[in-house]
Amino acid sequence: MSNEPWKLQPIYTMSKPNEMITLRHGQIGISDKDVMITGDAEVYLEFLPKPRLLINATLPTPHIRIGNKYQLSFPAWDCLGEVVPTRIQLASESPGSSRVTFFLSKETISLIASGTVKLKEVIFHLLNFHNFFANSISVKSGPNQGIQLDEVTLEANDWLITLASQSSTKDTADSLARIGGYAITHAESIKHTSGREFTVDEADNVLDALYYFLSFARGFSAPPILPVGFNKDKEQVWKQWGVGLSYPWLVVQSWFDSNHGNCLAEVFTGFWERWQDTNIWREAVKRAIYWYLISNTGAANIDGSIILTQAALEHLAWIYLVEDKGSLSRTMYSNSSASEHLRLLLSSLSIPPGIPTSLVELGRFAAGNNWVDGAQAFTKLRNNIVHPKNEIGSLPLEVMYEGWNLGQQYIELLLLRLCGYSGRYRNRLTPGWRGVVEPVPWAS
Repeated sequence: MSNEPWKLQPIYTMSKPNEMITLRHGQIGISDKDVMITGDAEVYLEFLPKPRLLINATLPTPHIRIGNKYQLSFPAWDCLGEVVPTRIQLASESPGSSRVTFFLSKETISLIASGTVKLKEVIFHLLNFHNFFANSISVKSGPNQGIQLDEVTLEANDWLITLASQSSTKDTADSLARIGGYAITHAESIKHTSGREFTVDEADNVLDALYYFLSFARGFSAPPILPVGFNKDKEQVWKQWGVGLSYPWLVVQSWFDSNHGNCLAEVFTGFWERWQDTNIWREAVKRAIYWYLISNTGAANIDGSIILTQAALEHLAWIYLVEDKGSLSRTMYSNSSASEHLRLLLSSLSIPPGIPTSLVELGRFAAGNNWVDGAQAFTKLRNNIVHPKNEIGSLPLEVMYEGWNLGQQYIELLLLRLCGYSGRYRNRLTPGWRGVVEPVPWAS
């Protein structure tokens, strides 16, 4: 057992889900054109009813107007963000002043220490992720006491990204499953294997990639939040406050099994290669995962979810078959059907296009309509929803659900294949106990 304390500690903590996080107490500056107003403020990140940055400040009354946008500043920090006052109340403890509540005009703001900023490490926090098992580490928690924590290391090029559970991760995930909402589940760090320094823009790019990658694994939005950048002297020189796209905790299916956390490292290397291809693949991957996530939450109901899944599949087909490999010309693509695009895409990447036997209702319905495989079945379901004159009429809910689930698995397998992954995955079409995985089709 290590005698050292756990090195990767979060900068911000929550004792329970949905608890407000205090980010700062102290002086604040609010500027409107050429006028700077200063006062004292508390800055919070609140999670209910939805995540947002909240600023309560005591400021001179005559200078603040509801609805105006103001530039935010703090001593010794350059602040890149605007705030909007939403409530003004007279401050009884400070005559001539008011208590003003501000919200961000955008989702996040960045604070950068004055001067040139070079980062040596970034610590950030992961919201609403699974309690996964990976590389178990024994950590001393007290005299003759220890706990087992898990971490996984993602490496790509010379980036070194560590995702680490905390002593509270299991209890937090269990609480989220009961009551819902939001909570920090893991602490993470970004470094270079070479130890070199990097820029804020580079860190932002890695965080953006991690949002899409970890959300793809979760099957649900799992944003990295509240990153803090340190320089070579271990001083805080960059912060980002706020929360990007996020939703309250939800149980959903995905390819990732939390008993096999190390597979994240295997997938990430190939994911990063696609991410680095800014000419073709980065935006394609982002768009496909975005549609996949919304569909996976069921927010658009089953018919809307099928449409979103089809949009992701059609986009991946165009990018791979036309833009990347040139298997089809633009004219050939336009003159062929959506089911032909999907079938060719699947077969090109060694993914069986047939309807799995576990999808009993879809298989029976497809046979009754002479649909030859899953590619045709899924696109026919989508066409029946979007075209005013449908071919089939009313669709049984069980058939639509199984068709949607098949389409979502197609997205998962396609992206895993494009990332060069050949390990095991959780088959959403035959869900079993936690820990039940099987080889991806092209490796079996």
